[in-house]
Amino acid sequence: YADYGAISYRRTMSTYEPKKLGLWTLRTHNTNVRQLQDGYTYPTANFDRNGLDPHEPGGILWASTLMDIEEAIGRDDAMKIVFASILNGDKGWTMPKAAANIVQKARLHLTPEKAASVVRVFAERGMFIMKRGTISTNTEWNTPVLVTGDIKIASGATLTIRWPAFVAI
Repeated sequence: YADYGAISYRRTMSTYEPKKLGLWTLRTHNTNVRQLQDGYTYPTANFDRNGLDPHEPGGILWASTLMDIEEAIGRDDAMKIVFASILNGDKGWTMPKAAANIVQKARLHLTPEKAASVVRVFAERGMFIMKRGTISTNTEWNTPVLVTGDIKIASGATLTIRWPAFVAI
């Protein structure tokens, strides 16, 4: 969240450089400034650690995703749902859980169109699994799911949805 907050704030400054997180990341010169990454996705991101702090690639993915949301729905609405979700966060933090919490806040505080934009950004970044088609065997969903078409449950099959899963349409 700190990476996102920092770059979102930097957008308001005259020295803003798109995609750069800034020197506050303890780098000593501009060539080593962390940058947002369009291609990072969860959980299979090509995290090129190259001696970096092992948490850095995840932080870049999270900040990049939140900036995508900000670009999709606007800074004020993005800040509203991101910081509302922090207040309700739990100790078992994972990106999909945090994404689900932000989507919940988006649905409470934003228009349906903007909430759908938030869901789409998380899906594009790999934090939701996209599903459609027929479920023919007993199936359990325990990750956030974005339904992209009709879901049919065949006779004799059962679909079980367990937390932290939720279904977005």
